[in-house]
Amino acid sequence: MAVFEGDEAEDLVTVVVSHDPNQAALLKGLLEDHGLVVATPGLEHRAMLGMAGSFVRIPIKVPRRDKAEAEALLAALDTEDPEEDEGDDALPEEAPRQRRIALFAACAMTFGTGHFYVRENAAGLLLLVLEAVSLSLLCAGEPLGGVVVFGCVLADIGGSLRAVRRQERGQPKLSRVSQVLRTLPAVAVASALTFGVLLLLPEQQEPPASAPMPMPPTPPEPIEPYPLGDFPFEPREPAEPPYEEPPP
Repeated sequence: MAVFEGDEAEDLVTVVVSHDPNQAALLKGLLEDHGLVVATPGLEHRAMLGMAGSFVRIPIKVPRRDKAEAEALLAALDTEDPEEDEGDDALPEEAPRQRRIALFAACAMTFGTGHFYVRENAAGLLLLVLEAVSLSLLCAGEPLGGVVVFGCVLADIGGSLRAVRRQERGQPKLSRVSQVLRTLPAVAVASALTFGVLLLLPEQQEPPASAPMPMPPTPPEPIEPYPLGDFPFEPREPAEPPYEEPPP
């Protein structure tokens, strides 16, 4: 890795800025193969953050004296052959991988991470706020919050895949205002469709409460007679007659 100190570090100029660590490493290797000294501050941090670091800018810098040569090499790299690249038949090899990553981020991680991955940070931040507020409403007992959460996820999926498609075609990234103006209607439409689907689902009917069954009458307990000669008490002896004095 090249180390620049003193005036040499101050004399570096940026020839290109990348958000993809793989692309930045590729361009750095290309320039170094032609004998240029290249500095890529932030490359290691961007690679460590993975998908969460899509906002990190990786400037590719060279000494000022080599700026013209570096720009010429990069311009030659960007030159396209019209016979080899026509229509949609020559999409980049990274396109399917980017679509899979954007789809996974939008479905599994949610909170606008699909847009963060494709570097549409304004739309990602909007989806993050909307989904956080909707989750708070859902936890507070408002069922419409769950509908908006599902709408945010659908909008994140569709918007991130469209952004990957624009990158495949070489179209410029949308401005922040355009990202917000496209994301808000997408969330509204997706939430409305989710609500409509929920209304079409058959409601689960609770079974009617059955009347309690009457209890059968309890039969009286039979009274067993005492056997003959068996008394619950002992017979008393006859009382003696009162004492009378004999006549004189």
